[in-house]
Amino acid sequence: MSGLTLKGIMESKYQELDEDELNYFKENVCKCYLDKQHIIRKTISNLVNTFIRIWGIEIWPEILNILHKNLDTDLGVNMSLETLNIIIEDSGNVLEEKYSSVRIFLMNLSKFLFIVYS
Repeated sequence: MSGLTLKGIMESKYQELDEDELNYFKENVCKCYLDKQHIIRKTISNLVNTFIRIWGIEIWPEILNILHKNLDTDLGVNMSLETLNIIIEDSGNVLEEKYSSVRIFLMNLSKFLFIVYS
């Protein structure tokens, strides 16, 4: 429930959030990225997607490195694939309009990871 509340705040108040608040968000998302509870991981994936859809990749370019560096465990692979899948499905059109090469990269990366780890 708190994840949905945070998502709603992000979507409605995104113009009011300052850099410190965005950094606080990013830091805490990373702390919870590999939580043992699936519902928390799913919420984190959705929050990452919302962040990228609203502010774009240029505000958080490290997110792709975060997805990549967590590929050393089954949980990390599943989380990275789930996050990429949500981003591509939900924000693909927005990203394509702004960054066509990033969407293509994400699609190819997710296909590669799915083949390698399935």
